[in-house]
Amino acid sequence: MSEKERMLAGELYIAQDEELAADNRQSRKLTRLFNTTTEEQQEYRKELIARLFEQVGENYYIEPPFRCDYGCNISIGDNFYANYDCIILDVNKVH
Repeated sequence: MSEKERMLAGELYIAQDEELAADNRQSRKLTRLFNTTTEEQQEYRKELIARLFEQVGENYYIEPPFRCDYGCNISIGDNFYANYDCIILDVNKVH
């Protein structure tokens, strides 16, 4: 069982695992890009969130700054809104 599988199963895991570290680096890159966008870059923001999250619905809005651990464990539905300074700790699936 990989460290990522252990994490998602709610078991003890080693966070410095190569796969988890790569997922975290990708999350930090995408959230950094997202957090430096302007109000005029709404489509780019949506593109970044779609790349970051496992699944996105229709009509969502996240106000920067936003932070998360991995991003790839987050799924949002239709008509989702998150205000500024939202932090999602996604060491497991978040819906």
